[in-house]
Amino acid sequence: MGTLGERVEEEVVVALRRIARAASLHSRHIQQTYGLTSPQLFVLRELARREGATGAELARAASLSPATVTGILDRLERRGLIDRVRSEEDRRRVLTRVTQAGRALLAAAPPPLQARFLAGFRTLPDWEQSFLLGALQRLASLMGGAGEPDDDGEEAEPAEAASGVGGEDLERAAPDPRRAA
Repeated sequence: MGTLGERVEEEVVVALRRIARAASLHSRHIQQTYGLTSPQLFVLRELARREGATGAELARAASLSPATVTGILDRLERRGLIDRVRSEEDRRRVLTRVTQAGRALLAAAPPPLQARFLAGFRTLPDWEQSFLLGALQRLASLMGGAGEPDDDGEEAEPAEAASGVGGEDLERAAPDPRRAA
């Protein structure tokens, strides 16, 4: 069966796989149903909350690079979900706003994946919330997790921004102990 350390390692990898799978299934559902990637839907939601925001402001709010947000905004604009207009006060600024079509899509779209997590997380005592925060920050650090999804939703560098863990990568990292003979 292996040492305690090996069993713990296997369980950690299984838990990471489960998180990655939940994020992947949620993203696939959004893509198939609404034709958007999770990062695109996230930026559209942020823009609805911050009407008239610039690309740079959205990038900061979404913890994405400005280049990533620019690509996302280009795609959303091509689909007619947003408009971009020059600011009347400062012609150098381009303001972005959600169109009626974008608002209709947002009204139909499911809540973000993290909404379900946060509903449960908020019921935990403060000490447990702090413990989980520390563990997740450490995990992200161990995985090199300063990254973000690119504008197509693929992991290029988190937030559904997303899980930061690719299921295929975990498959190669360690076998599924439930399938072991």
